[in-house]
Amino acid sequence: MNKNSSLTGSAELEFFGPSHWKMRFGINIGDDLRLPISNNQLKKILNEPCPFVAKKSVAETHFLFYLPHSLGKKRFTVNGWNKFLVRKRESRIYSNKTWYLDENFVKDITPRYHWYLIFRGIIPDSCNKTWEEQLKMIPETHEVPFACETLSMYILSNKIKHKGPQRNGRVMDKTSTGQRVTAGFFGTWEYHMNSGKENEKYYLNGIYAIRKLI
Repeated sequence: MNKNSSLTGSAELEFFGPSHWKMRFGINIGDDLRLPISNNQLKKILNEPCPFVAKKSVAETHFLFYLPHSLGKKRFTVNGWNKFLVRKRESRIYSNKTWYLDENFVKDITPRYHWYLIFRGIIPDSCNKTWEEQLKMIPETHEVPFACETLSMYILSNKIKHKGPQRNGRVMDKTSTGQRVTAGFFGTWEYHMNSGKENEKYYLNGIYAIRKLI
């Protein structure tokens, strides 16, 4: 597992930075980290108690990663990631239907930040709840990611160590028909997307959370 204690001061934190892009994907993006907060602020956040897992720190339950501006000439949309992975002969996005191919959240939505500190997987005990009930589980220090951001987490985390949860989680995106998008990781190298009604409860659908770096 690749970890970085010099940047974060934490040996427990899973980390995917600029040097890992060169090592894992052959993409040279330089070594200018440009964290949105100081190293001391980041270390303070990492040492905080995790709001989702008792007796664990943020460093032990979250994944820190860096996203460059683009994948070569492709943006970090869901569709851009999929084309990149197919070209690299790696994992790809899977669905038993092609309903999402023309959806805006697949073609146009891109990650909001360069640096992400995201809870690894779905929030514990967040399944079998409505969207509104799940939102109440997210503290002010965190926010819900978009599908492209969640997908980035799974792809980069699994380049370090394969351990994707066999469940989906709700994200910020909605389909053109107003349903809430869910995303997850299944099998050996398959990233799965689906959608459903916000007011319904699904026993396999939890919710994701990003720690704000402010």
